[in-house]
Amino acid sequence: LQGMTVLVNTALIEVVRLPAKVEGSLIHLEAGTLYVANSCAGFNYLMSGLTLGAAYAFLFARHWQSRLRIVLVAGGVAIVSNWLRVFGLVLV
Repeated sequence: LQGMTVLVNTALIEVVRLPAKVEGSLIHLEAGTLYVANSCAGFNYLMSGLTLGAAYAFLFARHWQSRLRIVLVAGGVAIVSNWLRVFGLVLV
């Protein structure tokens, strides 16, 4: 998750043409250096999303295919929201 977060944020930095240099998990900006630590990689977001998705699926979906789809979408939304959170920190 840490590598994916850095990779996506590198792409977003290039899209907005922010002057930055990425070395491993470090993002060097004019204002300073950000380290994308394991704790910022999104594991907590992923676990929360999967838990909420599983609870919702258990309560409101009847078929196992629908339940699985709900849990997968919730996990995906959680990961993408973490990427956007980290990018927001880069912009700030």
